[in-house]
Amino acid sequence: MTPNVTPEERARDLIDQQLTQAGWFVCDRKDIDLFNHEGVAVREVIMATGHGRADYLLFVDRKSSVSSRLSRWEQRSQVCSGSRRCMRRIA
Repeated sequence: MTPNVTPEERARDLIDQQLTQAGWFVCDRKDIDLFNHEGVAVREVIMATGHGRADYLLFVDRKSSVSSRLSRWEQRSQVCSGSRRCMRRIA
């Protein structure tokens, strides 16, 4: 595996690692599986017209809960696990 080199790629690797360690299933849009995982983090999601895109869209119990751009994630050192209250805090 070739290491990512741009700042955005390094940030994405770190975020993926933190989400996975916190118990999230991290995937690309093409691999989304909302039925076999309680918490799913989907990378690079195109939102509805007029809402742009999210670097990550988080789902809990098959419902979207949080969308985020990398710039917001880069300011945080930890990613929360499980609870809806915790996920609202990172938005």
